Amino acid sequence: MNQSTAAPALLDLLPGGFGPTDDPARDNTLADRAERLLGFALAEHERIVDLDTGMDHLALCYADPQGADAMRRVYQQWVNQADELLDRVRGHGLREHLSDKYEELERALGRTLAMLSISLESLERAEKEFQIGHTQTLEEVRRELRAAAGR
Repeated sequence: MNQSTAAPALLDLLPGGFGPTDDPARDNTLADRAERLLGFALAEHERIVDLDTGMDHLALCYADPQGADAMRRVYQQWVNQADELLDRVRGHGLREHLSDKYEELERALGRTLAMLSISLESLERAEKEFQIGHTQTLEEVRRELRAAAGR
């Protein structure tokens, strides 16, 4: 079984739907499944981050574009699955019931999306700028931020 077939099967454990049903036993089963799936998604994220960290942050390594692209695809598959899971949990009206894990997964998803939004090209440009001495001191950055905030 490859990764593309595993993700939909995993999400099928919590079928799409809206709100609670008229069956409390079914609602409890859905809440239990949702909680376990949120925990699974969080653990999967941790495993991916550990893998990336163990490979010297390969997802941000512009010197190895093939490796970085592969690692970014791993993150992107997780993002797609986690986003769909959050939608399904919300659709079943379980967000408040499972708020701690739900919010933790939301934060992990946001951090991952932010990391993926940084292009390898921009990292390479920044490194080149740094190497030739085009840098700003922290005080210069603070001054610019204060000036921009005052506008």
